[in-house]
Amino acid sequence: MTNSSVIMPTAPPTVQPEAKARAVWPTVLGIFALCVVGLECVGYVFAAIGLIWMSLSAAEFDLASFAGPAYRGMPWAVIAVVLFDFSILCVLCVAAIGMLKRRRYGVKAARAFAMMLGFFFVVNGVFTLLNLDQIRNEPGLGDIPIQIPIENLIIIQAVLAMQLGICIPVAIIAWFGSRRAKREWTSWA
Repeated sequence: MTNSSVIMPTAPPTVQPEAKARAVWPTVLGIFALCVVGLECVGYVFAAIGLIWMSLSAAEFDLASFAGPAYRGMPWAVIAVVLFDFSILCVLCVAAIGMLKRRRYGVKAARAFAMMLGFFFVVNGVFTLLNLDQIRNEPGLGDIPIQIPIENLIIIQAVLAMQLGICIPVAIIAWFGSRRAKREWTSWA
């Protein structure tokens, strides 16, 4: 036998093992999405107030003229755009709540939001380009004192909107497909 004795601790260790830190990005994304939802809701409230005020003050109020020259004579298109935009807003709200609660449905809703938003931007851009003649012939647009023809500005705006409509969904889907994000959200309930 050896003379050295081993001292056994009688108390539990005072240093606790470090707990795995929770990722911050779901909370940040959830708060950001709720801010966007809130701003969009404020926009809907002001648009509703404006529509009511204009319909009461104008003798011949046309909803399509309020939406712009691309929708002239197509009130159904204006209503469809508003309803689709509102459905995108609802899906974003579900995604935000899911992110804040750290639930998998938040990721699914965020992906659905990305696809709906991309579809909305691309269809709206194509619709604008297809109706460029109606926009070009709109009275009052020729009175704008700029050096660039107005149809060039409209084309640039439509193309940039379509690019944004492709980039945002790709970025959202790529983020939730990344290893870092998957490690976090696959552990959620």
